[in-house]
Amino acid sequence: MSLTLNKNCIDSEIGHYLAKLSEVKEPIRREANTLDSYRLIKFMKRHPLGAGPYPDVSFFENCNRIFSDLVILFGVKRLLYELGSQFPFTEYYAALGTEQGIDVEAREESVSLAGEAFSVARTFFPTKKRSALKSALNYDAEYKLLLFNSDAVVNPVDWDMKNEQGICYLTIDVEYYLSELDL
Repeated sequence: MSLTLNKNCIDSEIGHYLAKLSEVKEPIRREANTLDSYRLIKFMKRHPLGAGPYPDVSFFENCNRIFSDLVILFGVKRLLYELGSQFPFTEYYAALGTEQGIDVEAREESVSLAGEAFSVARTFFPTKKRSALKSALNYDAEYKLLLFNSDAVVNPVDWDMKNEQGICYLTIDVEYYLSELDL
């Protein structure tokens, strides 16, 4: 799913996305009452959920995609509202649920931005960072970003807006942004 996001639509797009998330609970609740533990785990790991933003993939894969999508959506919101003076873009292209290609992209006149985004457990951060960094270095853009969940590192403040090898790291505290929505 690809979106063009700006200040006029970012909040409503986040709202639409979160509304789709509310569908995820029901299939799990239904299956939890009918399956033994092994079959429930197998259902969650292997069977299409039939609900949520990605109905054709399992609950497990939905979770992976959803967590990365939230980093992208709230990362773009942060770029638009909190970091607008540092990044000269009024509109961002976001590719949700994809595994290849640029996750976040922007273009204003002759200046461009390319970003890789991910959500990962702290134990896998070094590996994921290395992979995303390698990918981001291949982009031809004046601004290159790595956006990731703030709880992937011990001290997110040390990583936020850190520049390394021409790449700017941007930590996204998904739980903070969700709490701001008053859900």
